[in-house]
Amino acid sequence: MTRYGTYLAPLSAGHATKVPTSYSRQQAIDEMAKAMPTLDAASMQDRVNERLSKEGVSLGKMTSGLLGKDENALYIGIAANTSASAAGARMRCVTLMTVLKGYAVSGNLYGPADGGAPFEKLLAAQKKNAALLVKAN
Repeated sequence: MTRYGTYLAPLSAGHATKVPTSYSRQQAIDEMAKAMPTLDAASMQDRVNERLSKEGVSLGKMTSGLLGKDENALYIGIAANTSASAAGARMRCVTLMTVLKGYAVSGNLYGPADGGAPFEKLLAAQKKNAALLVKAN
């Protein structure tokens, strides 16, 4: 597995989620960080597996946690095993969550679990990505 990524904008009633205009980017990041401990990881994993099963892929137990935050984004780490290949693979992901032009946006960067310090490398790359996204928007 090589590194790859995706960017997402959550939808509500078919429209991209707008952050309240009274919130600054930093306030939105702080609120997302507060919500992290209340996320239902098992439900999230069930939804992901349901979607992936259509592609013949499944995830083993998924573990996630807050890696940090800065002025640009909130960073979440995700570890899982996948059955994407016959031998399976250990996968790591760092998700950035931010606000761009008033919209909530997340970006996922995936990579293999081997090669030493996978989270540190992915986190460093995501911090650069977040800074570039914020600067451009």
